[in-house]
Amino acid sequence: MIDEYLKNKIDFRLKQSREKLRLSSIMFKKGLNYKSLVFSYLAMFYAVRLLLINSKVDSDDHTKIIELIRGYLEPKGWISIEVFQSLQQTNNSDVKTENDLDNQVSKEKAEEFLTNAGLVLEEVLAKMANSHDLSSLNR
Repeated sequence: MIDEYLKNKIDFRLKQSREKLRLSSIMFKKGLNYKSLVFSYLAMFYAVRLLLINSKVDSDDHTKIIELIRGYLEPKGWISIEVFQSLQQTNNSDVKTENDLDNQVSKEKAEEFLTNAGLVLEEVLAKMANSHDLSSLNR
């Protein structure tokens, strides 16, 4: 059984991940591919952070979180797509509008990211369910 404080932290991160996944889906349906990619990335970021909370090692240490995320991103094929480089394009002075960014991310790629983010969240929840009694959380 998990204590109330830990349950609340897990529930908070789970809500963050689900909300970003929902927003990614909305952006995808609107054809805003870049925004969909960003929200997919954030959904995965929060999902993987659930593992840190679950192991009672929650951290704001970016390096630790990125290492854990890479463990989930590489099997899903995200690392080879250079997501991080795509996300850094917002600082590129040649990019004039968000429409330019949306045009740089294909519909197929945005859909792949959205699908992978959902799969990662489900994998994280399954892993957590095996290590703690999470029956009280809304899966």
